Amino acid sequence: MSIVEDRGPGTGWSTFGAERSLLVVVRTVTSLTSDDRRIQTWFTLDTSRPAKLGAGLPARLEALEAPTLAWPEAVRSRFDLTVAASENDGIERMSGPVLLVPHGAGFEKYYPGTDVVAGMDPTRLVVAGRLVPAAIGLSHADQRALLQRVCPPAVPRSHVIGDPTLDRMLASRHRAASFAARLDARGRKLVVVGSTFGPDSLLGASPELPDRLAAQLPVDEYRIVMLPHPGVWAHGPWQVRAWLSRAAAAGVLVLGPDQAWQAALVAADCVISDHGSTSLYAAALGKPVLLAGRASATTVAGSATSALRTVAGVLDADGDLRGQIEAVCDDRNPDAISRVAGLAIQHPGQAAHRLRTLMYELMRLEVPAEPADSRPYPLPVVSATPIGALVAAAGVRADEVAVVRHPDLPGEPDARDYRHLVVDSDTAALGQVAAAAVLCLPIGPRWPAMAAELLRRWPAATLVAGVVDARTCRIRTREREVLLAAPIDADEVDPMVLASLAYVRLRPHDRLLVGGRVYPVTVTDWPAGAG
Repeated sequence: MSIVEDRGPGTGWSTFGAERSLLVVVRTVTSLTSDDRRIQTWFTLDTSRPAKLGAGLPARLEALEAPTLAWPEAVRSRFDLTVAASENDGIERMSGPVLLVPHGAGFEKYYPGTDVVAGMDPTRLVVAGRLVPAAIGLSHADQRALLQRVCPPAVPRSHVIGDPTLDRMLASRHRAASFAARLDARGRKLVVVGSTFGPDSLLGASPELPDRLAAQLPVDEYRIVMLPHPGVWAHGPWQVRAWLSRAAAAGVLVLGPDQAWQAALVAADCVISDHGSTSLYAAALGKPVLLAGRASATTVAGSATSALRTVAGVLDADGDLRGQIEAVCDDRNPDAISRVAGLAIQHPGQAAHRLRTLMYELMRLEVPAEPADSRPYPLPVVSATPIGALVAAAGVRADEVAVVRHPDLPGEPDARDYRHLVVDSDTAALGQVAAAAVLCLPIGPRWPAMAAELLRRWPAATLVAGVVDARTCRIRTREREVLLAAPIDADEVDPMVLASLAYVRLRPHDRLLVGGRVYPVTVTDWPAGAG
C-alpha cells in the first residue's frame, strides 16, 4: 500500500494535499543532504543494520524534526520515489522507483580490501536478475566508463546530475568573509584540516598533525578548523573529542559531522586533506591544497583523486608546517587544481536543475515553473573555546614591540627574547598557572582584591591582566596599576595581547606589532582611589 494511500488526502491527514510520496534512505550523516506541497517526504534508516560510518544518525534525524518511518514500515510501503546515496542501503527491498545518487564527490573509492567501486557494487545493483535502480545519478559523464566496466546493464539508466553540495558552496562564495568571522577567523588565515577515515587518512597516518599545526602556527595569524569525516566520528563522539582534546585546548576548532564543514571550506585560505572528498571540493573551489596522509589503495585508479596527487602539494607532516602553508598560498596553480576537480564534477551550477528534473520525471509529476537554484549555506553556529595557556615571545625595537603567541604545546621554541607564559587563571592547568608570568582574570567588582591575591599566591607571576573592552586592558603589577589602550579590533586580535606588551615594558606611548598589524598603544596610571 502506498504511503499516500495510508496517510494522504483521502484520509484527511494531509494539510497540503500531497500527491506524491518521497522516501530518503539515510545510512550516513553525509547522505542527508522541496518545498513542493505536492510531495510528502519521509526519512528512514535500517537500525537493525547500522552503517559503520553512520554514528549519530538517529539523533541527527531527531534534531532535524524530520518525518521518519521505521524501516519495516518503509519496506512494506510503496513510494513514488526512493532516493538513496548507497547501493548497500537495502534498496532492492523498496517498492517503486529508486534513484541512486553519489555519496561524496563522485565515485572515487573502492570498498576497503576490494576492487569494487563504492556506489557501483554490481551485486547490489542487480539482484535476482533485476536491475534495482530506476536511475543512477553521476557527477561526471566519464563515470559511465566505470559503470560500463562493472555493471553494463546500468549504463542506460545513468544520468549526469553534477554535485548539489559543490553548487551550494559555489553559491556561498560571497559569504566567505561572514563564514570566516563566525569561525573566529576574521583577520587570520583560515587553515582547514580534513580527514577521511581509515589507516591511510590524514588522522590515520599523522594523528599528531593537528597538535603540530597548533604548535607551529601563531594564534594571532592563523585559525585552524578540523573536519573529521563521519567515519572518524564512528569511533564515538566522546572518544574522538578525547583524542583531539589537546588540539582543541590549543585553539583548534573541531567541527562535528553536521557542523558547517561546507562553510569552512568556502572560507578557507588553505586546505590540508587526504584522499577523501574534502580535497576535491577544495580543489573545485580553487583553494590551495596540501595533501596529507598516504596514497590509499581505496582510491580508484585513474580517478580525479589519484590525479590530484600529481598537481597538488604533498605535506611533509614532520617538516616546517607554516613554511609549507605559506608556500602553497603564495605559489599555487588554482587552474590546474580546478581542472583536476573538473574530472570528478561536471556542470557546476546546474545540479539543482538536473536533479529536480530527473526526480520529477521518475515521480511522473510536472516540474514546477520556477527555476531550480542552489541556495547558499547558512552562517555557521559554533562557539570559540578560549586557549587556556599561551607562550608569548617579543622582539623589541626602540619604537616597537612585536609579539608572537603560540599555544603552550611542545614545539620549536620562538627565538625571540622576553618569552613568557600567559594563562587564563580560570581554565589553565595548575602547573601552567604556577609557571605563568601573566595571569588573566575576568574583570569584575572584586577585580582589584582578586588580582592582588593572585600575585600573592603565585610568586612567579609578574602581572595580572583583565580585558576592560575591545581596546583596553587593565594591568596590575606588584608596584602599580595601569590601563593600556589601543585601537584593537577584538574580532581580529585578542586584546589580551596588550598584557604581553606590559610584560616587556610600560611606556606612555608605544607601538605594538601583532599578526602583521601595528597598533599605537597608550599607557595611563589607574586613577587613585578607583575600584
